[in-house]
Amino acid sequence: VYSLSNHPFMDKIMSKTQRKNGTDRDTIIQAMMLISSNQEQEFTSFRTKDIDTYVTDYADQYLDRADTLKEAMDRFNEAFDGEIKIPSTSIPQILYSGYRIVKDKKSFSRLAEKVSEFITTYDSNEEYKQYVQSGTGSKENVKGRFDYWRGIVKTLQ
Repeated sequence: VYSLSNHPFMDKIMSKTQRKNGTDRDTIIQAMMLISSNQEQEFTSFRTKDIDTYVTDYADQYLDRADTLKEAMDRFNEAFDGEIKIPSTSIPQILYSGYRIVKDKKSFSRLAEKVSEFITTYDSNEEYKQYVQSGTGSKENVKGRFDYWRGIVKTLQ
């Protein structure tokens, strides 16, 4: 988690304040929670106690997936120049999407286009906005954002 939170891509998507208050670390843990979600168990609540439970009880089982996430972050870093304004509530889902694209050997450049499009149309994206109004860490809202990005990943080749 520490090495991923220090990845150069994080400098493009996190402010100095976010880096200082640990948002970068939390974001990586949340991305790993989404990556670890499967048919039997979904880690889609980003409430503090649920994050703590994931870290203490489950994280070690999924550490082998960190290399693929790092590769996705490497590719995001290459795809985007300079600072990127992504709301922090959406970064774990976008990192998850990158992980899936790398893992499934799909077109990363198409995902990068989708992320750019998402950032550009964010303010007018009513479908997505319902999941970022209030209680952004709740299971329902995290799952809504997760399913939104899962849908994008499914459409890419």
